[in-house]
Amino acid sequence: MNKWTFVFLLGLFTLFGCSKQAKVESINRFSDPKLERIYELQDRQETRKLIPLLKSKKTHHREAAVLAFASIQDSFAVRFLRENLLTDSKPEVRKAAAYAIGQMRDSANVGTLFMALENEISSDSRKAILEALGKSANQDVIDYFNSFTTTVTQLREGHAKGMFRSVYKKKYGTRYAEQCIRYFDAVSSDETKLFAAWTLARLPHDYRSAYTDTIKSIHDRLTDKELKRVVGTIVDVDYFEPYVELPWADVIANYSSFADKPYALVNELKTTALDSKQALDSLETWSFDHRYQIVRTTAAELFLEQQQILGPMEAHPDLAAFVETCLTSRDMALQSLACYKIIQNPSTYWRPVLQTYQDSLSIPRQMETFIDMGKALAAIDSVKYKKPNVKYNHPIDWAYVKQIPSDQQVEIVTTQGSIFIDLNVDDAPGSVSNFLKKVDEGYYTDKFFHRVVPNFVIQAGCYRGDGWGSPDWTQRSEFSNYLSYSTGAVGLASSGKDTEGVQIFITHNPTPFLDGRYSIFGYVAKGMDIVNDIGVGDKIVEVKKVKQQP
Repeated sequence: MNKWTFVFLLGLFTLFGCSKQAKVESINRFSDPKLERIYELQDRQETRKLIPLLKSKKTHHREAAVLAFASIQDSFAVRFLRENLLTDSKPEVRKAAAYAIGQMRDSANVGTLFMALENEISSDSRKAILEALGKSANQDVIDYFNSFTTTVTQLREGHAKGMFRSVYKKKYGTRYAEQCIRYFDAVSSDETKLFAAWTLARLPHDYRSAYTDTIKSIHDRLTDKELKRVVGTIVDVDYFEPYVELPWADVIANYSSFADKPYALVNELKTTALDSKQALDSLETWSFDHRYQIVRTTAAELFLEQQQILGPMEAHPDLAAFVETCLTSRDMALQSLACYKIIQNPSTYWRPVLQTYQDSLSIPRQMETFIDMGKALAAIDSVKYKKPNVKYNHPIDWAYVKQIPSDQQVEIVTTQGSIFIDLNVDDAPGSVSNFLKKVDEGYYTDKFFHRVVPNFVIQAGCYRGDGWGSPDWTQRSEFSNYLSYSTGAVGLASSGKDTEGVQIFITHNPTPFLDGRYSIFGYVAKGMDIVNDIGVGDKIVEVKKVKQQP
């Protein structure tokens, strides 16, 4: 073998060896530089740079570029997405376009969606179009859903989802109840029945009252636990054990036992009769001077809930003084709670103090209170509130993302036991990487579960421990996927689109009204029994990365 032959063979070996090594190191989909670019443009919301990528040669690149607009939700892109919806040769891209257009929730897109539905041959894409019509609903959509009929399983599911999405927009069809009742048969999928149940549950009473006996009969024969619970809420079946309100005197008598147990005190307050002057006086005092943040926030919330008044608040000097003290406290929880009361009783009296303290808030850390003050000012002026644009302030660390395996799992060790979570880096790279970076820092160690709503969610990870703590950054919402809030979905709390931070929540049951509104970044793989046992005041002991269990 001569020297040049040896050099040539060595070069080939090196080339193929490097290729093999690169393949081994590709542990998630973002080793593809074009996918990384698409997600980066999505994160930066650079619509005009993304639009050319809607015509990418590879199907999965076109699909990713189309789905990016489900997160960005820029109406400027609709005329370009329309081409993907109506003419793309691949059904998965057409489906993605329907989903992205639906996420705009704009009735101006109904005509385009109907045109696509008429020409679409893929049942899966047609299902997506039906759901998008529900998100974009106007009277034409309601009329169509009222008379819609099919025996195709996927289309039934799309119709049920479409009706639910339109009801969530407060767009109701007179025959929605009848249509939903038809879907509790042997032909319909479990998903169809679940969305039919949720639609019935959210319909106004007048739209379903004629079917009360039928719905009760459906409830009695159901065996699926979640379906039975949802339908049970319609016919007033109570699945919760009733509690007896304790007298306030018992709280005072046992107060010393709560000295270092703030969450126990909060739980006690929420099951106590608060109709005495002594109770209200204590709540008013604790709102500003209790040593624990969670008690101050809860006391103020409960105090304001008891103040049911008519007319201008300034006509009630004691309440007005309390609200003003909340606004000037510089405590964002108290300020937001005061805003809720002002929205109920708007008056120009509050404009100067609201404007002063809104301007003094630290953005983005206090974005939630900034939004609440904006809503209060809009209520005072009787105008529709317009959400502020959240400035881009927390880029995705792609070098870190590329180190996260597609099958990465974490173990959340709690005082009740361990919960194992499968993370979805391929679907939500920003959310997963931000979460894991905080895990690396040990941030979640000793964080309390500050919010537990039975048959809904558990929530933890607040800086302050009362649900109002946020980091000094916000991340973009990630809806560029088809992830849905089923049982055990792990999402990020926010105060609106693109305001996610570090607070995480886990769902007890399917909660489809959260779909496309709160980022999902994982699902419970093991430990739903622990999720169901968690109560307010339970704590995260630690979160650690583990290998996914087979």
